[in-house]
Amino acid sequence: MQQDFILPSDGLVEFVTGYLLFEGDCSKPVEIQTFENSYSLGIPLGKPFDLYLGGKSLEDESTFVDIFDKPYFFISHEQLTSIWISGNIRLVFVIFTEKGWKGVMQQKKKDFNQHIFPLSRIGVPMFNLMLKRELRFNEDNVKGIEIIENELEQFFKRVKFNKEPEQIERQEVFSASKGEQG
Repeated sequence: MQQDFILPSDGLVEFVTGYLLFEGDCSKPVEIQTFENSYSLGIPLGKPFDLYLGGKSLEDESTFVDIFDKPYFFISHEQLTSIWISGNIRLVFVIFTEKGWKGVMQQKKKDFNQHIFPLSRIGVPMFNLMLKRELRFNEDNVKGIEIIENELEQFFKRVKFNKEPEQIERQEVFSASKGEQG
């Protein structure tokens, strides 16, 4: 399993710490350590693969969760010590800064009872079906990360940060619908 850390573009530095890329063909599950005190979004590139969550031993403590075929949020926590994956792996973890995480959550429910959940669960308007399809058929890691970066840049342009970091609002995409009558 190969692993690489890629820095974000200048436009995303305040929102994204970096990208952790995993690549390899693993017939048996391979352990990936979680990032201490971090919020990340795992995005598969190419074909889906298997995802297991658990502790230090796959046989004793881990359980099969899902086919990794869509973006998942990972919240680092003591109870979730390891992620196990198997198959033809091409996986990018977007590691968010605190400001980036707050922007993504947009005042959504902050305390989740799970440490991993699909992006679609919280209704954040990014990585739509067409983009997921583009990532699914992507064969080049550099191009895949460019697609992810473009989506994140567009998303963070729509998020308005007030003076207090806790107050985050989405800018209205259709400003013409506000107070205008035809």
